[in-house]
Amino acid sequence: MESKRVLLIDDDTELVEPLKIYLGRNGWELLWSASGYEGLELLGRERVSVVILDVMLPGKDGFGVCRDIRESYDLPVLMLSARGEVDDKVVGLTVGADDYLSKPFDPRELSARLDVLYARGYRGTKSEGGVSLEGVWSYGGLEVDENRGEAKFRGDDIVLTAMEFDLLVLLMSHGGKRFSRYELLNRLQGIDADIYTRSVDVLVSRLRKKLREKDERLGKWIVSERNKGYVFLPRGWES
Repeated sequence: MESKRVLLIDDDTELVEPLKIYLGRNGWELLWSASGYEGLELLGRERVSVVILDVMLPGKDGFGVCRDIRESYDLPVLMLSARGEVDDKVVGLTVGADDYLSKPFDPRELSARLDVLYARGYRGTKSEGGVSLEGVWSYGGLEVDENRGEAKFRGDDIVLTAMEFDLLVLLMSHGGKRFSRYELLNRLQGIDADIYTRSVDVLVSRLRKKLREKDERLGKWIVSERNKGYVFLPRGWES
């Protein structure tokens, strides 16, 4: 595995040194930028494992920065907000954040969440219609390799966030099984319970959109059942 480097984009200067010391004790090297524009520039120069991104930034806010990150990178993003509003958290997930933490926070919780996100970034025989023992699922050209953290459609990479990837793995590995929104909340570590079920709907919407970008029919394989949840049902495919 590569070294554990985290980029903090936050204009709260009093937060930097304590975090650098605490996270350093837990194996993390902290890079820091006080603005979104500087953070994006630094991200282009340095190799990092996870980004911690504050919502309230000078110039471009954290939501805009997260959108920019998602255009070029698939590394995990954890957003911070002093307000702790549920709507802020839903917006953060909508623009591509993988996790959300409200200020003030306990450094121990932040470190634990970073470790979860880092582990997701490091996830073989192929199966043509079901689950393989090696953690690869394949249906009609859509293939997910859990060990490598890769999703492809007919050999072409599908760029997913860590949370989107975990959701796709969960649904594909249990094809035909219906998951309620609460079950998905419990299964997908990193989503705060206080975001309630809207976060799941946002996450599914993001995943469907990326699948549809490869082929319109792929998005229809994640079926929503009113008041019941979601199920992976690959159907109606013609090679």
